[in-house]
Amino acid sequence: MPLVLPPLRNRRGDLRLLAEHFVRAHAPRAQAVKFTPAALARLEQHSWPGNIRELRKVVCRALLVRQGPRIDARDISFDEELHRAPEETAVPALELPAGVTLEQMMQRLERQLIESTLRRCRNNKDRAARELGLARSSLFKRLKEWGLGQAEE
Repeated sequence: MPLVLPPLRNRRGDLRLLAEHFVRAHAPRAQAVKFTPAALARLEQHSWPGNIRELRKVVCRALLVRQGPRIDARDISFDEELHRAPEETAVPALELPAGVTLEQMMQRLERQLIESTLRRCRNNKDRAARELGLARSSLFKRLKEWGLGQAEE
């Protein structure tokens, strides 16, 4: 007997129930994990080309990245967001200002990136080095060269 189910994008009313089922099925034991309203809204806005399998993957991924007993909208990511083509995430083209060499521009950009990463990491140098893909010693060396070593702490 053939069983025909419409795609998930046509069954928006089932989305919440299915997502909650996957949370109960895949959450660590003795943990009551719930969705925030913003997370449910994010799930409802998606087109669900992967149907139920995609929903299960999204919920399982959200369970891994969540912080605490609630899944928020920022914890939800979809496959197409994770696998964007490089040109979609590329840095916009830069112009080299007149009178500035490539080496000087690279040093400026490097310093800006390191300083913004340090601010984002609340001056946690270990975490900033990890995010930048630098050895701690390399980060400390650069900060010392710029006069941002111990005096900034």
